[in-house]
Amino acid sequence: MFLVRLEDGRTVRAGLSAPSRHGTVRFIAGDGVLVRISPYDPHRGQILKKF
Repeated sequence: MFLVRLEDGRTVRAGLSAPSRHGTVRFIAGDGVLVRISPYDPHRGQILKKF
């Protein structure tokens, strides 16, 4: 789980998507990621892609 700061200033807790878990993905503070926010809990999300 990672803490991700969105462009609007909110912070959400996000995990990796299933395809990302199969490979080695490394994140450094400041990396850009595409996050899908859960429709049921706006404080949780899923990291779909790293830019």
